[in-house]
Amino acid sequence: MSGPAVVRSLRPLSAVVVPGWLAEIVRPRRAPVPWPEMARAALAICVPLSVSFAAGRGSLGVLPATGGLLGTLADAGGPYLNRVKRVCSAAVFGGAAGLAIGAVTHGHGWLAVVALVVVAGVSGLLSARGDIGSVTGLQLLVYTSLGAGPIGALRPVWHTAAGFLAGVVWALILILPGWLHAPYGREQRDVAAVYDALAGLAVVGLAGFEPATSATQTRRASQAALQPVPG
Repeated sequence: MSGPAVVRSLRPLSAVVVPGWLAEIVRPRRAPVPWPEMARAALAICVPLSVSFAAGRGSLGVLPATGGLLGTLADAGGPYLNRVKRVCSAAVFGGAAGLAIGAVTHGHGWLAVVALVVVAGVSGLLSARGDIGSVTGLQLLVYTSLGAGPIGALRPVWHTAAGFLAGVVWALILILPGWLHAPYGREQRDVAAVYDALAGLAVVGLAGFEPATSATQTRRASQAALQPVPG
C-alpha cells in the first residue's frame, strides 16, 4: 500500500480517536502582532531612561522606567476605564506598596524574610479577589522582593515610590491618544469581528456543504473573534 493510501486509511481512525471539535480547540492559532502595545511599551520604558542619560544622571531614570514597565505589563486591554483601574491598582497597592515595604525592611535580616512571607500570604489572598486583585497581588510580591534588594537602599523611601509612580503616570498618559481618537474603538472592532465570524458560520449552514478546510477556517475565525470581547 502506498504512502498516500495509508494516510487516507488512517483518517477515519484519527477522527474517532480525536474528535473534530477537540482538535479544533487544541489547534494552535497565530495571534496578531500587537504593534500599538509594543510601541507604547518602548516609549514608556525607553523615554525615562533616555532623558536621564541625556541629563547625565542615568540612575534617575531606572525607577520611572520600572514604573513604565509595570504600566504596560498590567494593561491587559479592554475598556479604557477598566485599563486605568487595573494599572492604578497594580501600581499603588502593588508596586509602590511593595517597594516601600521592601525598602523599610531592607538590611534587617530575618525581619525582611518574615515581611516577605507575610506579603506572599497577602498576595495569595488578593489573587482570589478577581482579575484586578490577582495582578495587584502579583506585583505586590514582586516589588517587595525587588525592594528588599539593592533598590531598597535608596533613601528617602518616598523618593523611590514617587519615581516609580511617575513612570506609571507616564505609561497611562500614553493610553490617552487612543482614547481621544476612538473611546470605544476596541470594543466596536471586537463586536464587529464576532458578527463577521457568525455570518460566516451562517453561510456555511445555509450552503449545506462546504469544503472541510473552509468550514474549519470559519469556525476558527469565530472562536478567535469571541475571545477578546469584554465580559
